[in-house]
Formats: sequence, C-alpha cells, structure tokens
Amino acid sequence: MPVRSALAGPLLLIVSVCVCVAGLAAQAPTLPSAPAPNTQSPGSAFPSTQGATGATGNTGSQNNAAGTRAPGSAVPTGTGNDQLFFEFKDTYAYTQVNPNTKGPDGLPLYSFLIPGNDSETDLTLYQDHAWGTNRLQYLGIFRETNDVRWDPEHSSLQRGYFRFYNKQTEANFGDYLVNYSRFTYNQNIKGVSFVHKFDQNWKFSANLGVFTDRWGSIFKDYIVGQPFTRFVGGFRGEYKIQPNKTIGVNFSEGHDLVGSIRPDLVNGLIGVNNQVLSVDTKMDFGRKFSLDGEAAYSLTNPNIQQEHVELGDWAVRLDSRYKNGWFTARETYTRMEPNFFSVNARQLADLQDAGITLTEDAGQHLTIDESYRYTENDLRHEQPLGATIFKVPEVRFSFRRIPHLGRTLFDFGYRERRETGPFDLATNNGTKIVARIPYADVSIPMGTTLFTVGYEHRAYDSVNDPTQSTGVNRVSLALRSILDLGGWTFSPNFRYEIERELFFTAFGANDNRNIAAIMYIDAPKYFQAELIYRQVGASLFTQCATTATSQCGTFTSLPANVNVLLPNGFGRPQYHAALTYKFKNSDSKEIIFAFDRNSNYFATQGQSFDERVFSVTVLWRYKKQGENK
Repeated sequence: MPVRSALAGPLLLIVSVCVCVAGLAAQAPTLPSAPAPNTQSPGSAFPSTQGATGATGNTGSQNNAAGTRAPGSAVPTGTGNDQLFFEFKDTYAYTQVNPNTKGPDGLPLYSFLIPGNDSETDLTLYQDHAWGTNRLQYLGIFRETNDVRWDPEHSSLQRGYFRFYNKQTEANFGDYLVNYSRFTYNQNIKGVSFVHKFDQNWKFSANLGVFTDRWGSIFKDYIVGQPFTRFVGGFRGEYKIQPNKTIGVNFSEGHDLVGSIRPDLVNGLIGVNNQVLSVDTKMDFGRKFSLDGEAAYSLTNPNIQQEHVELGDWAVRLDSRYKNGWFTARETYTRMEPNFFSVNARQLADLQDAGITLTEDAGQHLTIDESYRYTENDLRHEQPLGATIFKVPEVRFSFRRIPHLGRTLFDFGYRERRETGPFDLATNNGTKIVARIPYADVSIPMGTTLFTVGYEHRAYDSVNDPTQSTGVNRVSLALRSILDLGGWTFSPNFRYEIERELFFTAFGANDNRNIAAIMYIDAPKYFQAELIYRQVGASLFTQCATTATSQCGTFTSLPANVNVLLPNGFGRPQYHAALTYKFKNSDSKEIIFAFDRNSNYFATQGQSFDERVFSVTVLWRYKKQGENK
C-alpha cells in the first residue's frame, strides 16, 4: 500500500541528513575510549551485543563485549578482538494429550498442544571483526520447525542484522531497538538505523523501516495472528549542555499498511497514521536534585481508509528527585490529552497521572516511606458517563538491624485504593469503591538461606453495590537458599501463597492458591539437574441467576432462597524435570533430557485433560576470539 504524500517531507529530511552525516563521518575527530571487559547477558547464548537491540536514546552506558558499543552511543567501548560464535540447537519432542478431544477443525479442543512428534532446529551465527579502523558485526538466528506451537512459520529468520561502526558512526541494517524518548519512540524495527557522534556534545540518530512481529509477516500472508505491518521512521538530535545535562529533539512517524494483514483477520482493525514531535531533557544538579522531562505534540489520522482527518494534541511529563541526607523526595507527573497518540511508543491517551514519594531514614533501624498517587481520565469532560479516578495513599515502615534479631527485616504498612468511576446504569449511581489494605512482611536470613512470611488483608467495600463487597486475606511463605555440600550445589526455592475471598451478602468464598517448588542441582562435573513443581488453582463461588433448583443445584446462600453452584473452580499442577549432560564437562556441548506434565482439572464435567511432553535437546556451541589484524 503506498505511503501518503504527507510523509515525503519528514522522510526527505531524514534521508538528506543521513547522507550529509555519512559524508562527514570520515572527517570527525577521534575520541579516546578505554576498552571494557567482556560481559554476557543472562539468558543469552552469544556474547553481549546490546547494539543488536540498538538502544540509541539517552540511556546510561554499561560495559559490553570488547569492541561493541555502549547503549545510547555510537562509540564502541574499545577496539577489542575478533569474535566468532556459532550455536546449533536441535530439539525433538513427543507430546501426549489425554483425552485428545478435537473440535470441528480437527485441532485440540482444550489443549494448545498438538499430539505427536515435533522437532525444532535453531542456528545462531554471530561475528564481530575489525576492518581497518572500523568494525563489522552481523548476527543471524534461523529456525526450522514443524510445530506451530513453537513457531507459526516452518522456516524462519528469527532475528538478523548487519552493522558497520567505528568511534563516531554506526550504520545498522536489520533488527534494531530504537529508544528515543518515552513519548516518541521505543520499539524494535526492521530496517536501517544510523547514529553519528559529531563530538563530545552533539549526537544525531535516524531510522527508517517497518515494525511487525516477525520477518515472515512482511511477505507471508498465511501466518496466524498476523498484525498490521507499520512503516516507521524518525530521528533524534541530542546535545549535552554539560556532562550531566542533556537536551534532545525527537520525531517519529508511524503509518499502518492496511494491505499487510490477511482480510479474514481484520475484524474491525483500523489503520492509523501518526507523527509525534517532542523535546526532552535530563539534568542532574550536583548529587541532590535531578530533573527528567518531556513535552510532545502529535498529529493523527485515526482511520487512513476514510477521508483525510488530522487530530492534534499534546502531552507532558516531569519526573524530579531530591535527596539531602536522610530525606528523599520524588515527584512524577504525566498528562496526555484525549487526542494525543504515539503509535511507536505505545502510549495511552486521555490520562493524567501524578505521584509523590517521600522517604525518611529515622535513625539506623527505621526507614519510613509515604506515597500518594492520583490517576484520572476524561480530562476534557467528554465521557458521557463521567471520569474514572483512582487515589492511592500508602505508608510503609521498614525496620532493619533490629537489636538482638541480627539481619531480620520487618516491613509493615497500610495502603488504600479509592476508585470513583463513571455512572453505573445497573445501580443508578456512580461507581465508588474503597479497598483498605494493611500488610506486613518478615524476612529472616539464616546463613545462605532467606525465609520470608507475608500477610495482607483487603477490605473491599463497594459503596453503591454491597453485593460486591468482600474481605480478602492473603498469606505467603517463601524460602530461598544456596547450599554447597562437597562440591555439589543445591539451590532450593519454595513459595506458597493462598488468598481467601469472603462474600458479605452471600454464603460462599473464593480460594486462590499459588505454589512453586524449585530445585537446581549442580554436580562437581558433567551433570546439572532441575526439578520444578508449580500449581495454580482456585475454588470459585458462583451464584445462580435463577431460582430453579433443577438448574442451579441444592446449595443455598444467605439471605435464603438464592441458589448457588458450589463447588466450582480449577487446579493446574505442573511438573518439570530436566537433566543436562555436559560432554567433557564443557558448556559448549550438552545433551538435555526433559519431561513436562501439565494436569488441568476443572469442576465442570468433561473439560479436564492431561498433557505430557518428552523431549531431548542437543546443543553445540563454537566460540573463537582472536587478535585484530
């Protein structure tokens, strides 16, 4: 679908500036940079490549793999060494579902799993090497699978990019995370991104591409759940007034391509066109006061398939923090007018949110926190039923280093959640709800073990509809530990939580349970094991809509003669066991045997089912790091 001619101006500006900056890149002065140590992100198989997601906004820097750039800067953290990484991962799984109840389409009626043999193969290739005074980096993650539960595409590119960068300039082609500001741009894109740092103070960033859930959605029409593919573009100019004072100008463009979604999946989806321009700043004044703010204005066509209509509106935010010795104060304020819209930052409209938090250290044993938050919509009084307003005050007392109690931590406090809502046609009144919530938590460290007990009571008072008033008691127990016995490491983690909700105008209660028991075991060599048990369950109280006993059962509530259905609810215990064998005790050569069982029990007859998955995974990694040539 062609992009509107109104985009020509902003896009021409972006492309022109990119070309001009690229011509100046070779003449930019060389900036000193110290090498950084190699780090690896948790859960990531390949070396740290924060540039792979490419945060180009005013985020703080951190150590990355040698030679890669720090987030928010086009400048690499060091020359580093050449790096090569390859990973092969192949999983075979056999799935059972009992009973294997199928619907008219032949697919399982209750389970999301498809019984039978499944396989998945992932290939990851990453390289970062020097090219004169520059560096080249590329990443590709490919997947092959026959199970739509793992991936709706049979063959797919999960993620891929090619990057050229040096101390002043970076050009990225492929996947990239653009992070300009909270109101304009914070989104992964697939396209071209450019960053250039003129000197220590000036930096310019620009991008052009598409946003969609996966590469295949750009050209494959059969993918289930395919969203709109959106054309996106934008730029950010940033200037450092001082090392700790920055101001930036941001622009973002988002244009939904209506022809990118399957016709049978449209179901009322409406394509939009949206532009946002903002100015943001972040300033620190000594070590006592900091300020982070932004003002934005948007233009939006809410339905690009109809005649051209542009709606304009504004938004502001302000966050400040003051700290002086034992006292800390933080203030947050955000206001987004009803017609403000930012498709590339996923912001809500017609919302005002303000909060303040005060913290005082009352000696060495006590810290007091007070906070108040106010949220409302309907800023221009246009909602026919009125606004929804939330008021949330809270106070918390935290005791630490209590005499004769060692490292025990004790927290207790009180919060309220007051809601006044729009006019309720059922009760002929406006909604008014007050939740009063006292709570307390105790944490007791014992060596490498932490034991925690928590309690919370919620008195839920529905002022205009007493039948919805309830009292809730929640109790939680948790234990975490790390035990080292003769070279074996045991890491148990247990949590039990139960919440009981009592009704005041009818006889009955809801019980919600959440149980988790986890054990990680590391042998001195060759083997690792994990055992996990989780259960989510509830016994639900249900009041019948009719007085016919034959339809509702024999249970009765108070007041009398109102039939109810009891018991009702569900229970879902889950079991997981995995054993990893490391060939020659190497993390780069592993075989993983796993078993998963999910039992689904429902009070309603005929809906319970059981899932079992047996799997084996072969994992092989190759890493190489050499000297620059």
